[in-house]
Amino acid sequence: MNWMVWAFAVIVSSVTYQTSAKIFSGKLPIFVYTTIVSLTMLAISLIALGVTYKSTDFAVLDHKKVLLACWLGFASFMIEFTFYFLYKNNAPISVARMLILAGSAIILLFVGVVFFKERFNSYQVFGSVLCLLGLYFIIMWKPKV
Repeated sequence: MNWMVWAFAVIVSSVTYQTSAKIFSGKLPIFVYTTIVSLTMLAISLIALGVTYKSTDFAVLDHKKVLLACWLGFASFMIEFTFYFLYKNNAPISVARMLILAGSAIILLFVGVVFFKERFNSYQVFGSVLCLLGLYFIIMWKPKV
């Protein structure tokens, strides 16, 4: 399957997530909120594991892979934690998400080149400049209310 299909699925999931986070932030205490989200993710993951994982050989789960998965879990928790407070403090969803995505895109461009040996080309430079320019316009020229 083409990776763009998955990218579209991430976009749909992200829009659903961000909208829900904005609506529900501040309605529950932070650790109740993150616990419910985490337990829901755990339940779905366990169901998916039961349906898709046919091997009974768990030896493939060496300690380095488990630690990496734990680190990913910590990062996911921090995303939940910070979005909760972002929206609880009335961050505008239209600006906050663009700021996060554009900033992440620029940083990940360099991470990809340095750590994953991905190619860096003029289109990526141009895209990064457009991201920075977009961030400038979003941050500096706020509509007057």
